[in-house]
Amino acid sequence: MRFAALALLAALLPAQARGQGQPPPLRFHIGNGGQQAIIAVHASPIADTNWGLNLIGRIHIPPGSSVAVSVRERDTCLFDLRIVWADGRGEERRRENFCGTSRVYRWDGSTAQPGGQR
Repeated sequence: MRFAALALLAALLPAQARGQGQPPPLRFHIGNGGQQAIIAVHASPIADTNWGLNLIGRIHIPPGSSVAVSVRERDTCLFDLRIVWADGRGEERRRENFCGTSRVYRWDGSTAQPGGQR
């Protein structure tokens, strides 16, 4: 009887109250195939005019390593992606589709350029 009452109560709660109102974050992996650490990862919707926060915070991605990164923005699937190397150079990839299958981005420094403001 008690279980039935709890089940009924859960069914009556709005979806948001049960934690089902928000879709899961978009997830992708950054792989470092370069010679130095990646010190920042930025992913912003293509319509944004700035890169926003560093998605890896104080974590550095050493050469040969990778890390999973999540983006909570769910109004779009298309993002511009930017990483920053330890020497300050940046690399960008534009109009990446983060929806659907899991994405892995491997960076090697071959297209890195100084600075890089959006």
